Amino acid sequence: MLPARRVLAIDTAMNQCAVSLLDPLSGNALRRVMPMTHGHAGALVPLIENVVKDSGEGYDSIGLIAVTTGPGSFTGIRVGLSCARGLALALDVPVRGFGTLETFARQSLETGHPEEGQSLLVLIETRRQNLFVQSFDLQGHPLSPACDSALDDIPFSDSAILLGDGAARLRACRPEFTLLPCPENHQMIDTDFLARWAANEEASSAPPRPASPLYVRPADVYGPPGR
Repeated sequence: MLPARRVLAIDTAMNQCAVSLLDPLSGNALRRVMPMTHGHAGALVPLIENVVKDSGEGYDSIGLIAVTTGPGSFTGIRVGLSCARGLALALDVPVRGFGTLETFARQSLETGHPEEGQSLLVLIETRRQNLFVQSFDLQGHPLSPACDSALDDIPFSDSAILLGDGAARLRACRPEFTLLPCPENHQMIDTDFLARWAANEEASSAPPRPASPLYVRPADVYGPPGR
């Protein structure tokens, strides 16, 4: 049985600030998205207030919160998780965390992909030379752990479907990758999908997903000189 109250989904892990508010019983969702690489902290709360207001209900209509946990932008991940945890505490509702790379894979499986593909390879930008990478089977189960990988170290597979905003850079740098094209709607996280996934897991009594950050490399933070 689906949750009776609405599900709020949040994604700030990458180059967008996105929220969706889903009514699980009707399947209707309100979504707001702002493309950005910086400024998630200032944009997120107004977006949430916007969808709650437009729903015609108050915050007390929210019964579950879903949030992406990374890998991705360190600042973006912290902003999304802090907001999700704070709202969950204030509203006394559960919060579930979902890996960015796994969410890409799962939303691709929901909306369809080329039948000839045998696996999914999800790649997202790091704004550095490397990419965040993880592979999945066609049921969405991980075939490898999430990692921060150099382009030359990404294992070759000529039957993989490439997903995520790092796909174009891999193709440009590794022409031997004759990988299947990524559908245009799989470049960023779909928070409508994330809300549906969280609602289904909650309804099926799936084990809780901790809303904890998934970091696969150290933060770019340095102390004062000499320390």
